Amino acid sequence: MPEMCDWVPPESFDEYRLVKALGRGSMGQVWSAHDTVLDRLVAVKFIAELPDHDAVRQRFLTEARAAARVQHPNIIAIYRVGEIGARPYLISEYVRGESLDKLARPVAWSRLLEIAIGLARGLAAAHRQGVLHRDIKPANAIVSETGEVKLLDFGLAKLLPQVAPQVDAPPDHEAAAMLPGDPTLAPRASSEARAPAFAAHPRAIDLPASVPATVPDGRIAPSVTNASTLMGTAGYMPPEAWRGEPATLRSDVYSLGALLYELAAGAPPYLADAPDAVRGSATAGAPLPLAKAGPGIAPGFAAIVDRCLRRDPAERFASGDAVREALEALAAGDKAAATVLARRPPERPTSRLRRALVAGAALAVAVVAYNRFAGQPLPPPGGAAADRNAQSEAPAQRHADAPAREAGSLSPGDEPGCPRDMVAVPAGRFLMGSPEGEGDANEHPQHEATVSAYCIDRTEVTVAAYAACVAAKGCREPRLTTNSTVSFRDTVNLVHRWCNRADRPDHPINCVDWDEAAAYCSWNGKRLPTEVEWEYAARGNDGRVYPWGNEAPGVKRLNACGTECVAILKRVEYSMESMYDGDDGWEATAPVGSYPEGASPFGVLDMAGNVSEWTADWYIDYAQRAEANPQGPSTEMSRVFRGGGWNTRGTDKVRVTARDWPEPTLRTIDLGFRCARGR
Repeated sequence: MPEMCDWVPPESFDEYRLVKALGRGSMGQVWSAHDTVLDRLVAVKFIAELPDHDAVRQRFLTEARAAARVQHPNIIAIYRVGEIGARPYLISEYVRGESLDKLARPVAWSRLLEIAIGLARGLAAAHRQGVLHRDIKPANAIVSETGEVKLLDFGLAKLLPQVAPQVDAPPDHEAAAMLPGDPTLAPRASSEARAPAFAAHPRAIDLPASVPATVPDGRIAPSVTNASTLMGTAGYMPPEAWRGEPATLRSDVYSLGALLYELAAGAPPYLADAPDAVRGSATAGAPLPLAKAGPGIAPGFAAIVDRCLRRDPAERFASGDAVREALEALAAGDKAAATVLARRPPERPTSRLRRALVAGAALAVAVVAYNRFAGQPLPPPGGAAADRNAQSEAPAQRHADAPAREAGSLSPGDEPGCPRDMVAVPAGRFLMGSPEGEGDANEHPQHEATVSAYCIDRTEVTVAAYAACVAAKGCREPRLTTNSTVSFRDTVNLVHRWCNRADRPDHPINCVDWDEAAAYCSWNGKRLPTEVEWEYAARGNDGRVYPWGNEAPGVKRLNACGTECVAILKRVEYSMESMYDGDDGWEATAPVGSYPEGASPFGVLDMAGNVSEWTADWYIDYAQRAEANPQGPSTEMSRVFRGGGWNTRGTDKVRVTARDWPEPTLRTIDLGFRCARGR
C-alpha cells in the first residue's frame, strides 16, 4: 500500500478549497475545507490509493455511498464520495467539538449513559441500512459543542451483502437529520496541484492474509485487495476479527462495548503494550467484569457492556438496535427490562471448537482480581499439587525415557544418527494443516509436504539445560519476567512468579523470547525445528488430531487447564471452564516428560500442553509455501509457535495443526521450546 505521505492533496478541487490539516493516520488524511458553492465548512478525508482494479474501486465506492445514506443526528453526515486520480475522498459534515479519546476518564455516570445511548442510536441507524462501521473507538466519536455525540470515520465501513440501502426510519423518539438530496458520486477530479507538504506520518502496512500489522496509532492496516486481512484498532477489535473472520453486526457491538468499558473504567477491557498481547487476551476469555473494573457504575449498565463484550458473538446483542433498546430501558428506569436484555443468552449447542486461553490471559486477570478483592496472597506456583508430584516415586526423567521404549516400533531415540536425548524422525510425506471446514483460517489450505530425516528433542528444553548454556556463556541469563501485559498493567509483577527458576530444574524453561531459544539450540549444535518438522513429529502421516491420536485430551495425556487451573478463579467468582475434568497434578508447568500417554507416534513428548514451543519459521500463509521441506520467509513480522500450554483451555489449541504467531520478542509463562537437527 503506498505511503500517504508520498502524496499531498491539491489546494482545491471541484468546489472545495482546503483550509487546514486536521489529522492523519494509517488510512489517510483529514482536512477542513471550504465548500465554495454552498459556502460552508466541510471535512475531507483522503483515503490511501486503491489498487488499479475496477472491482476493488467499485466495491469501495458502493460501500462508501451506502455509509453516506445513513442519515441520523448521531452520525456524521457524508455529503459526497469521489476520487482524485486513484485516491478516494469523502466529504462530510464538519463538527466543532471534542473526540471521546480526549475526555477525562472515567466519565461521570450522568454523562456516560447519555453518550452511550447516542452512540447506540447512531450505530443502530447504520445497522438498519446494512452498514458495518468496523472501527468504533473513542477517537472515532465526537461530542459537539452543543453536547450531541456523533459516530464518525466510516473509512473502514462495509456494506453487508444482500442488503439494499433504504430510507432510514428511526423510532419516533429519534429525530432524523435529513439532508437535501441524495449523496452524490463526484467524477474524478483532474487537478493534481500539490498543496504544501506537512510532517510525515505513520506508514500503512500491507499484510498477508490473517497477519495483523500495526502502526503507532494502534490501527490494524487493511489491504483492500484481500478480504481476509484484519481491519480495525487493536484494543477494540472483537475476537473473530483477530481470527480473520468476516465482520458482522455483532462485531460492531463488541467494539461499542469496548469503547463504553473504557469510558466507564478508565482503560479499555484489554490494555497491553503490544497488539499480540491484546490479541491473545481478546481471543482467550472475558475481561474483568465492568462492575469490578469500574466501581460505582450502575449494575444494569455494567451488565449491558459485559454482554457486548462476550467472546462468542452469538451471546452478544444482535445489533446496535438491541443495545439501544437495553440502554433506553435503563435510562427510563425500567431496571427489570434492562436486566432481562442484558442477561446472557442460554447456551446453545455448537459443533465449533471453542478458542483457547493463550499467554495466561485469564490467569492474569484472576491474579489481579484475587489480589484486589480477596486481600490474600496467591499460593506459590505448583502448590499442593506440586508437592504431590514432587514426592512421586517415579522421577520425571524416568517418564521421559519411557516413550522411547514403549513406542519403539517407530523411532527409538537412541537410533544411529541422533543423540540419546533426541528422537529420530524418518523422511516422509504427510498432509500438513487442517482439512476444509476444520481449524482456523491460518491452518488452510491443507497441503502435501515432504520432510527429510531429522532429529528432534524428546522433551522440551529444561531450566537446568538452559542454565548450563548460561554457565558456558552461550546464552544470556534468563530474565524471569514476562513482557505480555494483559487486562491491567499491574498484573505483570504478579505473573512473573510463574517463570520457571532454578528451584524447578526439570521443568521446561519458559519466559524466553525467540532469539534466546535460537541461541540455546545453536550453542548445543542444534537449531529450532521448522513448522513442518514440528507438525510431522507431532502427528506422523496418519492424519491424527492430537499427538496421541484422536481421543479427547485428558489428565493422563497432557498438562493443560484442568480443575487445578480454575480453582483459584472460583475464589473471586471468575467464570472459567477447564479443558477436561480432573486435576492433571500441576497448577503450572510439570517436569518434562511427565505424560508418557501423550507421546506422539515417534515417541516425542509434551507436544501438546506444558508449554507452547517456538519454531524456526516466520509466519506466512500456507498458500505461499513450497512443498518440500517448506520454511517461512527470510524475514517478516511474527514467528510461529506450536502446541498448547499448561493454561490452555480450548482443545483446538492443542491440536497438532494449531498455529500462533506473536512477535519474536514475546516472553510469557506458557511458551518455551525444543531443538532439532538434521540426520
